[in-house]
Amino acid sequence: MSTEVRTRWTELLELEEMLPQLVVRALKLPPGADRRDTLILIGSFRDRIVAMKWAELRRATAHRTKKRFARRMRNGPSGVVPSPAARVDVVDAATDAHSPTALVELADHTS
Repeated sequence: MSTEVRTRWTELLELEEMLPQLVVRALKLPPGADRRDTLILIGSFRDRIVAMKWAELRRATAHRTKKRFARRMRNGPSGVVPSPAARVDVVDAATDAHSPTALVELADHTS
C-alpha cells in the first residue's frame, strides 16, 4: 500500500511541477478568450491536483490508522502481550482476593 501511495504522490508532484510551464505557455498566447480559457483550465487542473493530493493523504492516513488500531487490538493497550499463564494468575488472584477465606485472613492480619 505504501508503495502505491508513494507512486501516486510522485506522479501528482510531477504534474504539479508542470503547471508553471503551462502558465508561461498560456501567457504567450495573444490576449483574448483563448488565453483566458486556457488559464482558467490550468487553474482547474491545479485545483484537481491539490484535491487528489489531499485524497491520497487521507487514504494513507486512514490505512495507517487501521494498521495501528489492529496492532493495538492484537497486542493489548500497552503494546505488551501478556502470556496466557499470567492471565490465569491474575484471574486466580482476583478470585482468591474476594473469597470468604481471603477476607477472613485479611481481617485477621489487620486486627
